[in-house]
Amino acid sequence: MTILIKGDRITLRSLKLSDAEDVVEYCNHKAIFRYTQNIPYPYKRKHAIEFITNSQKNLRKKIGYELGIELDGKIIGGMSLLRVDPIKAEIGYVLGKKYWGKGYAIEAGKLIIDYGFKKLKLKRIWARVAHPNKASLKLLKKLGFKHEGVLRKNMFKNNRYYDEVRFGLLKEEYKRKKKRRVKGS
Repeated sequence: MTILIKGDRITLRSLKLSDAEDVVEYCNHKAIFRYTQNIPYPYKRKHAIEFITNSQKNLRKKIGYELGIELDGKIIGGMSLLRVDPIKAEIGYVLGKKYWGKGYAIEAGKLIIDYGFKKLKLKRIWARVAHPNKASLKLLKKLGFKHEGVLRKNMFKNNRYYDEVRFGLLKEEYKRKKKRRVKGS
């Protein structure tokens, strides 16, 4: 199964083994490692190969849609719908540090949310963020997610416990938000 979702500046697409070096490049930074649950540091080629292989399996099973964010032919990050079931999925994302603050994550987020609600017919997309990942919290709010609660000391990473902040976005909320955006144009 191959997925290709075109945006204005970026494309979301299925990952290939030939993307491994790009994945290593965007993941191999301490700032990426700091708040992500499953990304080791240093991040090596073997990690990228394992990740891409698993993402291809998940895509075939339709339980995970881990897509690369492509800019000018290069994978600069990932945008995902994980733990997919008939009504809900978890959004996940990572973007190479040198691409932060340029709006690529917002564009990719809108593309994957549209895909989840329109193509997968989801009713709800949820997210979890290790507090105090301020950039991730800001991104979710820009995408229209609503704060739903905090699971105190629910994430353990690098010998430290983090509070897990939960967010959710319902299909009907996203439709309303999208309509407002169109009217304001």
